[in-house]
Amino acid sequence: MKKKGGIGRIFAVLLLLFAVCVFAVFASGTKIAFIENYTYNFKMNMLALTRMFNIQLSEPIEEFLQDLSTPEPSEEPQQEESDSQDAGTQTESEIEDVEDIPEVEFTEQKLENKEAVGTPVALTNAASAKYAKYRDYILCVSETRIIAYDNSGRELWTVGIHMSNPILSVNGNYYMVAEGGGRKISLFDGKNKIYEAEADGSIKNASVSANADVAVVSEKENYKGAVIVINKNGDRVFSWNSGSDSVIDADIAAASRQLAVSLLNTEGGAKSRVLLFDISKGENQYEQEFNDAIVFDVDYLGEVLNVFADNKVCGMSQKGKILWELEYTQRQLIRYSVDDNGYKILLSDNSNTPQIEVITGRGKQKSVISPDVLPDCLNINSGVIAYNKDRDIILSNVSGKQQKVYSCTREIRDVYIIDSDHVVVVYNSGLDFIKFI
Repeated sequence: MKKKGGIGRIFAVLLLLFAVCVFAVFASGTKIAFIENYTYNFKMNMLALTRMFNIQLSEPIEEFLQDLSTPEPSEEPQQEESDSQDAGTQTESEIEDVEDIPEVEFTEQKLENKEAVGTPVALTNAASAKYAKYRDYILCVSETRIIAYDNSGRELWTVGIHMSNPILSVNGNYYMVAEGGGRKISLFDGKNKIYEAEADGSIKNASVSANADVAVVSEKENYKGAVIVINKNGDRVFSWNSGSDSVIDADIAAASRQLAVSLLNTEGGAKSRVLLFDISKGENQYEQEFNDAIVFDVDYLGEVLNVFADNKVCGMSQKGKILWELEYTQRQLIRYSVDDNGYKILLSDNSNTPQIEVITGRGKQKSVISPDVLPDCLNINSGVIAYNKDRDIILSNVSGKQQKVYSCTREIRDVYIIDSDHVVVVYNSGLDFIKFI
């Protein structure tokens, strides 16, 4: 007797194999610009499809899909035939060093300095709450409740919680709240709690992927640290303990479910390592060392890992190779912000001169802004950046051109962009929902 859904599964397999074969033709050397631009998304979608239908692929096709490193389309004009022949002599390692990182090019928004109106919202201990953009609104997480605000400051819904020192992580349709210094972890979809789980020890930090995998770093007795991964069903699918190095941070990729863990050893000076795990096999596949550096944050953009250290920022491939790197040896990296498209704004202090760099997903410098004074906060979202100058909030596009200014009445603690016309400013005891009209 045929298993229900068998015909659909066979059709999906045939469709997938056909798509892979066709795509492999282009990947092998035939250059079509619009197909090259979608290499990254195609492979991730195919991986998701195989997991959805539980399809078992042959080893060559599996390797093809999981290898997200493909030659980046050349921006140079076509050379003579002799040059093409020389290019064909590249070594395999040189080709692998060129990684197809998704690159977003925002259309420069022409935003006039319009009149701005603020809507104040009273909120006790607003400065100690955690905030993040979620869908089309702002989440505010305190020790006792989660509040969802729309862009006008209206409460959409509230969820009661009990978590001291909450940690908030948002990714796609999911967000996670963990208890810093405690053990509780809760996963949410909107106002619906999916599950509540516990870590092995005191939680240091945690993050959620777009597929609802939660990576948790905690302290653990008799170890330097522990990392666990909990899936959408609340099941623990990975666990690893460190006996020699302190565990600083961890993050998991949505498509490949590769786990990145940053470790720190301070014996004889600071030395960091980033380990890349295949959680399905429970083993460390690749490793990258960072001497004389403290890697304090690892954050996946698709399948590319953003690594933030005290003296550099870089991108790392699935195989642990450095794709791009920005060093901060002559200046101090103070704070940064990253949006879902990989754009980053990095605030540094260069000999008492503040500098804001806008960096693309491929590590290219988009623009440099030199504010008059050192900003206390900054944020980036969908091609718009925001930072403060004393009590003024300044918005601009990613080119760094100043477009909008709003003068606040109180000391600014933080700022979050909802969209190009709506910003939330955090004060000590309240919020201000700003609309540019």
